[in-house]
Amino acid sequence: MHNFIKDVFKIDNAICGIKQVRKALKGGAVKTLYLASDAEKRLIAPIVALSESLYIPVVWVSSMRTLGKMCGIDVGCAAAAVRNA
Repeated sequence: MHNFIKDVFKIDNAICGIKQVRKALKGGAVKTLYLASDAEKRLIAPIVALSESLYIPVVWVSSMRTLGKMCGIDVGCAAAAVRNA
């Protein structure tokens, strides 16, 4: 599944980072949300609540490091998203 998701991030425009993801969610530009399981809960809780209210599916990833790699960056990432087509 990791390789499939990595390919999706390459095909579509990926949004990486909590602030950018929050902004995209509020703007209705998110198709799928990806969250790192080891991210600080106080940081991602508002994003989870917003995604649930907008009926955006959430995919939990094992770690921030893994999510960062999926986004093509060399650092960890707590939240990422795939934009609407």
